[in-house]
Amino acid sequence: MIGAASLKLLPESKQWLAYQEHRRYGTLPPELRRSKVPVIDIFRPRFAYGTVLFMILSTAMFLTTNSVGAYLSTYLLKTQQLPLDTVSLIVLLGYVSTIITYSTTGFISDRIRRKYAFTAACVFGTAGFVWFLSLLTSGHAHITGAFWTAPAFWALMMCAGGAGGFGVLGVWMSEFFPTRIRSTGSSASYYVGRGLGAGVFPLFALTLAGTVPFALALGIIGPVAGVIFSVLTPDRTGRTIAELE
Repeated sequence: MIGAASLKLLPESKQWLAYQEHRRYGTLPPELRRSKVPVIDIFRPRFAYGTVLFMILSTAMFLTTNSVGAYLSTYLLKTQQLPLDTVSLIVLLGYVSTIITYSTTGFISDRIRRKYAFTAACVFGTAGFVWFLSLLTSGHAHITGAFWTAPAFWALMMCAGGAGGFGVLGVWMSEFFPTRIRSTGSSASYYVGRGLGAGVFPLFALTLAGTVPFALALGIIGPVAGVIFSVLTPDRTGRTIAELE
């Protein structure tokens, strides 16, 4: 239903439509023509560096959010032995935390730069994971029915919010790739990250960490990688989007 409605209600990109017109009438300069397999174009010399870095950033974000998503409920139910209704509420509050950080990161990126907003979100997430890891190693990661009084609860909310970089990653990639390969570049970067961070990593995290609490804490790899690689990633904040680039 939503997909069908979008065909009528959502406008198509004017830049994309203009590019298609140029293709149809053969008025594209040779250097701006995309190949028949656009995914090849995102690895051409001009874009390969950014493409690889965006794949790493996407992996970092999925790793961050899926470490919490895959292990938080089990940690609260099995390790902390909280009742299901309390666990459900904490998990819900974790989603609220991500809503807040997604929105905040997007707002900051429009005021400053995409790179800085993404890095700030990752620093926030790193602080949360460091806090939670320190509580685990010191034996103070206890959460009771009055969960709002437990430092571990607030640390976990910061861990959940550490994926706030998703609030800017999409537009950051869109400003990097030109119109002719924008969807290909963004989608490829996103789904490589999803496959590695949300698919592969959780399969090995428990084996690497040994226990569910430390598997959850191992998610620190995500925001730390985000901080490091976001500094290296090209940033074209606020550039004019044109059909021929």
